[in-house]
Amino acid sequence: MLDKNILKSAREFIAGLPPSVLDRAVRWAYLSETQGSFAIENETPTPGKSETFAALLARAHAPDKMTEDYLVALQNQTVVNPVDKAVQFRSGQN
Repeated sequence: MLDKNILKSAREFIAGLPPSVLDRAVRWAYLSETQGSFAIENETPTPGKSETFAALLARAHAPDKMTEDYLVALQNQTVVNPVDKAVQFRSGQN
């Protein structure tokens, strides 16, 4: 499989797509991942919460420094109940 250089083929395929098609495919992938993540937690998110989660996924490639404060802030953007918001990494299961 390495000899087939699949990543190069994928890059070439993506480069040939119209931007609107690529945008639609990426949005679908983010929303699909969002639905799967909430299903794992047995949650039914509101449309606004789904959009927030998808927007956070879209930022995953951003070159932000991965600090505890940064990751806690990202997590808290998806949490509605103020009591459930984190201030640091968890030390136990919730």
